[in-house]
Amino acid sequence: MASFTKRNGRWFAQVLRKGFPSQSRTFSTLGDAKKWAATQEAPAGRPCRLGSADVAVTFGDVLDRYEKEVTPTKRSAFSESMRLRQFRRDRIGS
Repeated sequence: MASFTKRNGRWFAQVLRKGFPSQSRTFSTLGDAKKWAATQEAPAGRPCRLGSADVAVTFGDVLDRYEKEVTPTKRSAFSESMRLRQFRRDRIGS
């Protein structure tokens, strides 16, 4: 939530969001302060999207990518690959 205060002929804007650090800036006009506050508040209301709605990504697809990109960098790569393959064969993988 944004609040606006006039200080020394300038506008002080402060945005407070639960779970985030407070943000504040000073502007010469109230309109500029409101525009800035709107841009700071907008990301909080947007849902987090992992992909586009028309592309279905399964948990198995995520496991495949993880096995190709991350698993080879680990010391226990062989045993982790075996576990990931077991997950893909299971119902959770599809």
